[in-house]
Amino acid sequence: MKFQIASALALLLSPTADAFVPRHFQARSSQSTTARDATVTRLPDSAVEIDIDVPGEATKAAYDKVCTELSKSIHIPGFRKGSRIPPQVLEQRMSANGGRNALKVQAINELLAQLVESALKEESLDPIGQPSLKIPAEDLADSYKPGEDLTLPVRCDVWPDVKWETDAGDKPYVGITGKYTRKPFNEEKLNKALDDLKERYATTQPVDDQEYALQMGDACNVNMVG
Repeated sequence: MKFQIASALALLLSPTADAFVPRHFQARSSQSTTARDATVTRLPDSAVEIDIDVPGEATKAAYDKVCTELSKSIHIPGFRKGSRIPPQVLEQRMSANGGRNALKVQAINELLAQLVESALKEESLDPIGQPSLKIPAEDLADSYKPGEDLTLPVRCDVWPDVKWETDAGDKPYVGITGKYTRKPFNEEKLNKALDDLKERYATTQPVDDQEYALQMGDACNVNMVG
């Protein structure tokens, strides 16, 4: 089965998105984007596999967005904090710190977050847990090139479809029986619960009789001197 994911791609390619995008690319991104297809394969045990075809415009937009966000927080000699830093410089800095393909991995996760939810909704699938890539993002990043098409292979557990097997004209819930076991009645627990409620919602009334002697359960105010 195939369905369109245009709305999610339009959000990712929105000209208002905070992305590191050249001016000529921003001008084109405001136009309608050709939607790609996603192929859904149902698996046993209430699981599905989704292959989402991502166009090159979206792979570039996701990568540029990651670069922009990193530029706001990273400090690199020769660049003012918050200025736009070329992607290749960011890549070199992250690789030097042991983060090989870190920007591409984050861009892939950005695409996953943007596109998987809309794909599941389009197919009326209710996910259980978090969808995950069939191929780790770190491995997928080796073939990821911003501006080129990419396929995201995703696996996700979903709620099962329950189908009633009934004869024509019968209602599926007719004839269903069940049983339960009631615990024996405990009067002591009931009385304790009632007493707790009485104490919680009890109100006090003033007593004008000067000869009245306090009894168990009464409340009183005592003024002490010395």
